Amino acid sequence: MMLAGNLLALVFTAFSMGSRRAKVYQSLILVARNREVLMRVMSLALFGAAGQFCIYSAIKNLGPVYFTWIMMARQLLSVLLSLVFFGHGTSAIQIICIFMVFAVMSFKHLNELAGNILSSCSKASNMKPTTIGTTKRD
Repeated sequence: MMLAGNLLALVFTAFSMGSRRAKVYQSLILVARNREVLMRVMSLALFGAAGQFCIYSAIKNLGPVYFTWIMMARQLLSVLLSLVFFGHGTSAIQIICIFMVFAVMSFKHLNELAGNILSSCSKASNMKPTTIGTTKRD
């Protein structure tokens, strides 16, 4: 599925760049002449790849439920930092709504996690000891 998505993005980008050849050529000339622009483009690519690695590692190690919660926390933090640093005006109702959405989503994911823990505990309780170091299922 990831391969298909990436191939579709590649085809879409190729057609998009092909239809705007003049602007793409101007951009390439700018990058070739200005080393600072090249460094920014390369660092953007490097950090994007590192971010994808972190995402895949988090899903592999923590699971999709934790990863979803982490992404929600990141979005909440992003909204709050945007409010503080850029001085976006918000009312008390808007702030309450932001925290309500975060609380509902957190409750949903924590509820799923609790269900997973309870189901694994019930599976473990169905095992009876037979001899030292071995177990037998009912």
